[in-house]
Amino acid sequence: MYQHLPIDRNKIGGLGQCSRCSAGQTAGNVSQTSYQSAQQPDESLAKDLMPEMKYPAYSSKPKNLAIVGSESGTVESLNRLLDAAFGVTNRVLTMTPWGNYVVFRVPGHKLDSANPNWFFLFDGCTCKIDCFRHLDLSKGTDGLLPFKSQSNLVSFMIDSRETRALALLRSRLEQPSRGT
Repeated sequence: MYQHLPIDRNKIGGLGQCSRCSAGQTAGNVSQTSYQSAQQPDESLAKDLMPEMKYPAYSSKPKNLAIVGSESGTVESLNRLLDAAFGVTNRVLTMTPWGNYVVFRVPGHKLDSANPNWFFLFDGCTCKIDCFRHLDLSKGTDGLLPFKSQSNLVSFMIDSRETRALALLRSRLEQPSRGT
């Protein structure tokens, strides 16, 4: 099973706890997706791309970030939106009916001509979206889920829909009722 380390929000400026999420569904940016039922990211990718992984650094100069949303959340819809967004920038906030993701496209490793781009996914709290414009992935990718292709990334996002819905339902059932 793929084990990823969440980004240490205190090490990166602007990624501290937000008031909405600190009391909400997840603590920090621990993934909201159960990796047992969702399609697994590529474990070997992170090791091949950066043998000694490190956290992304904070850059004082913000990068462009595209924002796209899919009402249907289908494979075709998400692929079309990501293709259009990646025509403009390498960072995309992707909004789906079941949650938000931040997707990064990074030029491929020099030794792997078959994969011109790598994709990294942030699957956690996206409330402070501006901080993702300041992440410098050339310094490391710990806390981000790696994928060799956009189609694998989209499949993961869609597979995570069920587990997110179940987690939300469980959290609502566990909350004490008010006013009884």
